[in-house]
Amino acid sequence: MNFARGWTASLMFTVLLSLPGSLASGAEASPQQLPDGPEKATLIRVCSSCHSANTMLGRHNPPAYWDKEIEHMMDRGAKGSTEDFAKIAEYLKRNFAYTPGEVPLPEGPGKAELIAVCSKCHAPDIVVTRDGKEGLRTQWASVVERMIRKGAKGTDQQYDLIVDYLTANFGYIPVISYLPEGPGKAVLERDCGGCHGVVLFLGRHQTRDAWGRTMENMIGRGAIVKGDEFELVVDYLTKFYGPDNLIQ
Repeated sequence: MNFARGWTASLMFTVLLSLPGSLASGAEASPQQLPDGPEKATLIRVCSSCHSANTMLGRHNPPAYWDKEIEHMMDRGAKGSTEDFAKIAEYLKRNFAYTPGEVPLPEGPGKAELIAVCSKCHAPDIVVTRDGKEGLRTQWASVVERMIRKGAKGTDQQYDLIVDYLTANFGYIPVISYLPEGPGKAVLERDCGGCHGVVLFLGRHQTRDAWGRTMENMIGRGAIVKGDEFELVVDYLTKFYGPDNLIQ
């Protein structure tokens, strides 16, 4: 397989669910549980009013990034006191901070190749930032291709192993939800939940056209949704969150 000749297009759009808890810098965090701390309740109270607080899981970013992210959420309407946001910033920086060279990479096939190829340009543990919420195999393949274009040196076999390693250890983290079962649920959780959780849909009752416009807006803001998946999600939302149903 020649990775540099467009391997991404041939890859399956696969969701892998694992993420080592040992990557949290201040405390261990499983994919389903935020680490404990005196500010945890404040974060859940303030942040979960718009999206699942669990969207923090698996994200490791420099402290300055978290400051900007909090300011961004405030601009978008997050409600809390100055003290609340200070506590949230402290919690995020302690548990989800990225300091180059200080985050241990999980063991597994491909780790040695990642270190050998990627550390020539930057600290290899930068992948814990998930490159702007990467995680799906196709997305990690695209990241590696971008690195090749920027001068990364390696073999096709090394690239294959690196993508396997990244996908297995830094894959998509499913959002915990209680959405009703039905065709389109898994796609909605995967395509929409990774950025803001799925609680945004709860309590909303819109027509099919309105849900279609909502999805188009999300795609315009960067959501990756295939053509056939678009219809599946809109059908699901219309069925369970249309104007005539009673699901809250």
